Amino acid sequence: MAADSTPAFASVSGDPSTEAKVIERLTKALTDANLPGLDFFEFQKALKNAQKTLPGADEATRYSVAFGTLAAVGDVTPDAIASTADHYIKALDEKQASFTQYIEGQVKERVDAKRKDADEIKAKIQAKNEQIKALSDEIVQLTQASVEAKNAAAQAKAELEAYAQSFCDIKERFVQEIQQAKQKFVTYIMSGNTGR
Repeated sequence: MAADSTPAFASVSGDPSTEAKVIERLTKALTDANLPGLDFFEFQKALKNAQKTLPGADEATRYSVAFGTLAAVGDVTPDAIASTADHYIKALDEKQASFTQYIEGQVKERVDAKRKDADEIKAKIQAKNEQIKALSDEIVQLTQASVEAKNAAAQAKAELEAYAQSFCDIKERFVQEIQQAKQKFVTYIMSGNTGR
């Protein structure tokens, strides 16, 4: 599941640059979590290679070839491959947890600050209104600033929520891909059903 073998997904957020960032982060998380030796990570890379080199082969054959490639390189068992898939799902879960903390920090920094700005501006408006009616020009300007701050807060929140949703959706696709590959691996390799 290296960056060069990351599957192309249908757009979730509608923003290709956002999705590219999420895919890059999740792929890096998987790469960083790569265990020493041959495991599910290397199996996925071997499987992607088999898909490229054997485009006409059925899925069971590609799985067998990918496993055979790893078995030829080193000491690896089907159990070792299948059991390490959960390690990579856990790595994605941990990345999501840290990403959620990041989003919460951004909400506090960007959204809450804008809301606070809007509240402070509104308080100034009320104070000026009570003091002197002649300050109506300033009140109009502050009102406009309050609206702009609220709009900026709403826009920042919407962008962060969209980014967070995109992250969750793409992470879920990564998890599904790993789970499906694991299930097929168990079916094709561990149960001896190679499709022949």
